Amino acid sequence: MRRRGSVMVIALAAVVVLMAAVTSAVTAFRVNARAQQTRTETQAAERMVLSGLARSLAVLVEQDHNLLTANDEWAEPGFQADELFLMPRGSFRIQIVDAGGFLNLNEIPVEHLEELPLTDEQIESLLDWREPDLQPRQLGAKDEYYRQLFEPYNAALAPLHTIEEVLLIKDWSAQTLYEPQENFSGDALVEGDVEDQPSLDQIVTVDSRSPNTSSDGEQKQSINQASTGVLRQAGVSQTVAQAIVDRRNTQGTYESLGEVFGVSGMTLEAAEIILNQFAVETDQQVSGQINLNTAGEAVLNSLPGMSRDITQAILGRQGTFEEVGELAQIPGVSLDVLQQIGGDFTLGSHAYLIRLMGEAGGTRIFREAVVLIEEEQPRLVRLNRPAHADMDVRWEWPEEPATETDVMGGSL
Repeated sequence: MRRRGSVMVIALAAVVVLMAAVTSAVTAFRVNARAQQTRTETQAAERMVLSGLARSLAVLVEQDHNLLTANDEWAEPGFQADELFLMPRGSFRIQIVDAGGFLNLNEIPVEHLEELPLTDEQIESLLDWREPDLQPRQLGAKDEYYRQLFEPYNAALAPLHTIEEVLLIKDWSAQTLYEPQENFSGDALVEGDVEDQPSLDQIVTVDSRSPNTSSDGEQKQSINQASTGVLRQAGVSQTVAQAIVDRRNTQGTYESLGEVFGVSGMTLEAAEIILNQFAVETDQQVSGQINLNTAGEAVLNSLPGMSRDITQAILGRQGTFEEVGELAQIPGVSLDVLQQIGGDFTLGSHAYLIRLMGEAGGTRIFREAVVLIEEEQPRLVRLNRPAHADMDVRWEWPEEPATETDVMGGSL
């Protein structure tokens, strides 16, 4: 009896081991099957992203990049994340964004950085990182600091390639970039409490650039080369034209349009003409200018000398500006204000961000494409994987798309 009992125990143990092995095998099979399914769905979602990207690029091919308005196709609902495009094996959503609606971290001067949610240490460290000088500022850092880190590296001493690059900079962190900040010297960028403020990654870029042209595509003339005759022909009075040239001859070339608006006898009417037709730069495109038709409230409020009332007046006309000089018509905009912000604006763009969501099965992915305009044609330069899984929330997309469109068959 004892032997039979022992045999029974051994048999039961074998059955248990066998069942455990079978269960383990089934679990492994299910895990592998699910992993394979996820890979398949991810690949399909990637194809959805590429479909959305192709659709977006087709729109930008037709865009007039000298003047962006609310009537452009890229600004219509289908390209502002409120339409779901259905494909045979998935779906995608698109948002085309003008990079000129953001602040360019590579171009923001010190006095502007001081209006952002940054500490003095962060500002000086950013300046040291992006500038080629080898001597660090008092609160900043150059190679000597970075080479002493646990995993040493050098400062870039050059413009940032992505906004995430700031995470390599002394005193910068993921919290600095991705969360609203409490301790900084400037005013709140929008009305409300700390949690209502935008995070830095929502208002900055490293890619903005715009054509150095008037809205009709004509190259702007150099204010540093213009004679009194050229200025008079543009519509500037003799008195103001002579003052511009005299100031240039006695004090040197202008470094910004703001300096031009401070000359003796300057008027808002003359300033409007200068904004429309003249520039300090002679390059065909410039970096860092802010688009009057696309900039958000926080970006506008961050500008030194910008009042809340002027910001609201600009937002009320946004999408309808046809000349940069119309800024001089905004209530509250004086020559003193133009001396601070007059040269900061544009209406054109040579850089766009395309925000994309691709979905297949139960898998959803987000990507952000950087597209630059070269020789009037859009060129994809980067396709980034955003840092967060809830980018639709961070991009402030509508929770549900307003419409659905079957790409093969039309609206549903």
